[in-house]
Amino acid sequence: MEQVVRSLSQAFRIIKEMDLYGDEESDYRSLTRDTLSKILEGQMRDRIDKHLAGMASREEADRRNGYFGRHFLTELGDLSLKVPRTRTTSGVGVIQAYIRRAVQVDRMILSCFALGLSTRKVSHALLPVLGEAVSATTVSRVSRILDVAVSAFHRRPIRRSYRFLFLDGVVLKRRTGMGSVKRVVLVALGMTPEGKKDVIDFTIAHGESQAAWDAMRPLHNSVDHHIS
Repeated sequence: MEQVVRSLSQAFRIIKEMDLYGDEESDYRSLTRDTLSKILEGQMRDRIDKHLAGMASREEADRRNGYFGRHFLTELGDLSLKVPRTRTTSGVGVIQAYIRRAVQVDRMILSCFALGLSTRKVSHALLPVLGEAVSATTVSRVSRILDVAVSAFHRRPIRRSYRFLFLDGVVLKRRTGMGSVKRVVLVALGMTPEGKKDVIDFTIAHGESQAAWDAMRPLHNSVDHHIS
């Protein structure tokens, strides 16, 4: 069934319908969790850098004072973070901003793995939710983190066994100065013997033609060895 995504909110709905939250150690969940940790820790370091630069410009004294640990549970499982601090403040405000919108943030990042959403588009939407200004430098940094994680997701070995393999098409639409541009994402979902769903992989295609699905045949053949 073709599903059309015109906004992040629609992407969240599709992610929710996929019911991908049941297994903490699935590949996309662990990658999303690791990526979230890197983004949050990077934002905390940036916040400390800005604080120290501001203190220096006012000729006020402060300095770095190491890190402290924070653990908390999310939809993606247990998140462990190193929180940077100075003598007078810490980066914990970034975590507090995340906690207020945790479900939305988790699904933004997961959308990169499950639906092939643009990492730059997700980065632009993610920063205001975390209470951060959207600068070109920060968007580029977050996009690079997401790009590396998505690339690792595509290259990872398939280790699990599946009872069924489902193939679905998701249409991503965006408006440009030349009108609406359509991009089709072909998604492969596996169901484990316990009835849990995994996103196995996705690929960008020109449409849901037979040729497009045939291009996923190498994936199908590799998954065949893991279907019991």
